[in-house]
Amino acid sequence: MGTGGPATKVAPQWQARTRAPRHEASPRGLSFCTDLTRGGGFRGERERASSRGFNRGRGGPTAIRLAPPGIGRRGEAIRQGAITAACYGLKVLFWPARRPKRHGPVRRVLVVRRCCLGDVLMTTPLLAALDAAYPDATIAYAVAGWSRAALAGNPRVGAILPLPERTGWRNWVRVVGRWRRGRFDLAVLPERSPVVHLAAWAAGIPRRVGLDSHGRGFALTDPVPVRGVRHEAERALDLARGLGLPVAGTRLEYRPDAAAVARVDALLAERGAEAPLWVVHPGGGANPGATLDAKRWPAKRFGRVAAALVARHGGTAILVGGPGECALTAAARAAMGAAGANALDLAGRLDFAALGALCARAALYVGNDSGPTHLAEACGAPVVAVFGPTDPAMYGPVDGVGEAVWDAAACAPYVVRGDLTRVGAGGNTRCIDAISVEDVLAAAERVLARAAARTRVAR
Repeated sequence: MGTGGPATKVAPQWQARTRAPRHEASPRGLSFCTDLTRGGGFRGERERASSRGFNRGRGGPTAIRLAPPGIGRRGEAIRQGAITAACYGLKVLFWPARRPKRHGPVRRVLVVRRCCLGDVLMTTPLLAALDAAYPDATIAYAVAGWSRAALAGNPRVGAILPLPERTGWRNWVRVVGRWRRGRFDLAVLPERSPVVHLAAWAAGIPRRVGLDSHGRGFALTDPVPVRGVRHEAERALDLARGLGLPVAGTRLEYRPDAAAVARVDALLAERGAEAPLWVVHPGGGANPGATLDAKRWPAKRFGRVAAALVARHGGTAILVGGPGECALTAAARAAMGAAGANALDLAGRLDFAALGALCARAALYVGNDSGPTHLAEACGAPVVAVFGPTDPAMYGPVDGVGEAVWDAAACAPYVVRGDLTRVGAGGNTRCIDAISVEDVLAAAERVLARAAARTRVAR
């Protein structure tokens, strides 16, 4: 990809210039066994990093594991080693709680994913598997406030339980009390943090299946090992497999409500938008607690992609973003030149559900690795996702149509366990700039061809 030569296809749904090694490392975090997780955003959700809008990554704090300030590569390795040793020590103490027991019927299931929008959306295949296996059970989902919109209207979820937006033992004591009153039979925990695992144990939930990364699953009755690089949707489904449940597939799910669909239809008619619709999101990467511009491909290049799509196929380019991304959508539209006359700038005009309704009507969605990109896929839009310092093998499209564009040679040095690490990054994380407009347009044409083939088969 980029300017260094033709791209080489190295995986079914993501594009890279060369095959690069993937690096496995222990989870990194700001405090013991906790971490900043992946982010997204939408208008109307609570947000610290910027004004309200979906101008965030996957749905909460971004996908970066940051070492505490002042800790270098060696210091961070020592710190993580100490945490891992402590977790393995606690595993010995918790061993009696992991003895095989007879489990009764499952009537109440608790699923926990603190954040973020994209990560929560990537657990929807797991929800489908649980719903199919336990049709008479009530599934409750515990999630932080900024990510609950990803579950709005999901018929598989019977209740959404709040999680604290700030960590602290007092908040978790209240969470444990709430979970204990729920009298859950089963906890399914697609979380690596043992804080969440401990809370489920303290709440008296008899069976706790969750991810066990480097010994951090010591409080689980059914730990599922985290090994190698694996897509997060598949990783979540591993929990269903750990319970012996059948798995239907990795299709993400989101269903915009009828009111959102009506709002979008009225807005498109008012603005005179003509099909096909090319939805372009040049933002993302700004989240509560962290901002990562390195995940943003230059807005002007998005504009050039939008102009080329309109020139080749006609229709209307629709630029989307949160209120804090108006400058990005304006720059993209300016870069379209004369084709900008066939563009609509809807930055700040759409909430999460309305964005989903728009994506469901899109001929193609083009955006960065962010929450709205996962939303577009969940709503059935053919997706081209531009990746920088995160690994599409873990977070790219999984629907068999969409494609991630990634320069592995440029970005792999900044990726650990799929996410950006600032330890040893040398301050230069703009590897996403190695991706050219031609790379993204070539991916767009391939995705459009696959989408057309899928449509023909469906008929």
